[in-house]
Amino acid sequence: MHIAFTILFVALSLFGEAIEVMPVDNFELIELAQTELSAVGTLRQTDQGFVYLAVDEAFIYRLFPLVKGEGYELHIPPYFSGKLQAGAHVTVMSSAEVAHYDVGAIEELGEQIGFVIIGFGFIDPKGWPGADGLWCLLVECPRLSELRVKYGLPLKDMAFHITVAIGVSLERHPSESVAEAD
Repeated sequence: MHIAFTILFVALSLFGEAIEVMPVDNFELIELAQTELSAVGTLRQTDQGFVYLAVDEAFIYRLFPLVKGEGYELHIPPYFSGKLQAGAHVTVMSSAEVAHYDVGAIEELGEQIGFVIIGFGFIDPKGWPGADGLWCLLVECPRLSELRVKYGLPLKDMAFHITVAIGVSLERHPSESVAEAD
């Protein structure tokens, strides 16, 4: 299924800053994701409160080699060690949102939730030290939106996403490390 990439997705962060997701035309990557990877994940939460949908690690390890980031040194996201060991995932609620909205216990932890891959895009990650670009698989998941509403959070204006690659601009020092963010 070929997806037209004519829409600019706009998201609002927790405190109202607009984030643009620029569509990236990568048919091979989207087709592999839609036809060969499982679009089902498990709802989990870290000790810091971060709520996410854990998905197959192949969303990063199989798709990363297909990402084209001209002008960037690409890195696998730092989700496999350090403070955020979520692995491949879809963010449902950031730690800051959980604290700000006083979310409390999430009853649905462990639930298996399906999603639909709707595109691929690039985000300029303002506020993520050491990262100059994020390449993300955009997903649609009404169940995750329902959970945000149930726990008092606003709906996201952009598609949920799986970060596949992080880029450091070659105009900066190409071997600078990428700091963690949730």
